[in-house]
Amino acid sequence: MKLIHTADLHLDSRMTGNLTEEQAEVRRQELLHTWMSLMEYAGKYKVRAVLIAGDMFDSAAVSRTTMQTVLDSIRHHPYIAFFYLRGNHDEDSFLNLLEERSRNLFTFDRKWKKYRLSDRIVIAGRELPEEMPEPLADGLVLRKQDCNIVMLHGEVTEYHAGSGAGAQVKNVSAPRISLTDLRNRNIDYLALGHIHQPCEGQLDGRGTWCYAGCLEGRGFDECGSRSFVLLDVNETSGVMSRQRVDIASRHYWSLNVSVTGDETSEAMAGSIRTALMRPEYQERDLYQITLTGELEMDADKNMTYLRTAFAGRGFFVRIMDETRLSLHPERFQNDKSLKGEFVRSVMGDSRLPDDAKAEVIEMGIRLLRGESL
Repeated sequence: MKLIHTADLHLDSRMTGNLTEEQAEVRRQELLHTWMSLMEYAGKYKVRAVLIAGDMFDSAAVSRTTMQTVLDSIRHHPYIAFFYLRGNHDEDSFLNLLEERSRNLFTFDRKWKKYRLSDRIVIAGRELPEEMPEPLADGLVLRKQDCNIVMLHGEVTEYHAGSGAGAQVKNVSAPRISLTDLRNRNIDYLALGHIHQPCEGQLDGRGTWCYAGCLEGRGFDECGSRSFVLLDVNETSGVMSRQRVDIASRHYWSLNVSVTGDETSEAMAGSIRTALMRPEYQERDLYQITLTGELEMDADKNMTYLRTAFAGRGFFVRIMDETRLSLHPERFQNDKSLKGEFVRSVMGDSRLPDDAKAEVIEMGIRLLRGESL
């Protein structure tokens, strides 16, 4: 039996931190289309259930189109069971929109709730308060002979949220999930939401915990591959395999490009082009490119030229400058130009420490070349 574990879609996110309003609106619709791509995948590969481990939406301000599209997608796949566990961003508005709940949509509340998906497979979950008044696993009873999948939304820790070292870490956005509380509870797979980077680990000798991560990146803190987790359970043996599936419409990439030794803006553009030759970098993606390295004082570096050259390379491209000048003041001892006079003046100023002289010279040379600081 195939199941999908996903989380943190954050549909209808504003996403205007890096993008224009027009670009952000495109990305909002693309996030919704990625959900529909997941639905298409689930139908094509005969997935039996979709597990949504929280933060389906970004806030209570969800557009009618987004809500209706999600609800229609659930109703139009009656042979797929949808297990929806609200996260710290989700509100009741999604469920309130249903005049009557779809028969294939199953939800959770503040007490442990279990659903038997088949003779062998059990789905359990609980919506967690920010502060846990009791040990997390209180009330969770799972049979050893079943294949038990548990859904939670929060941040994993080794300690109970109300005591011990775990209490030293304050997290106001989501509750903490004590792995210690969940060990030796016959859990085979702990399907988690809240952390947007895909990651996983061993829960105990029997089970594993896993964050699916988000389906689509929404900023440069969510770079690289995005995915859902496809689970395949052998109902006879109970053995479970899993793989990550990336269906994102676009990816975010943040890369450092060394331009050390490049003497012209076009040479620097060449270094950027070389860095972008990796096959995973596609023109539909979003890029944050940071120039690094050391440049000679007379190197031609025109950031406007570089930004213009790559403006159409992706859906969004930002080029930032973190290069430093390679300072050799001795070369300007006999230079009669304004640049030489400036360098000698700074180097001869006894009021400035050496590290400050280097910084003043670098800024001054950039101003003399017409750059903005």
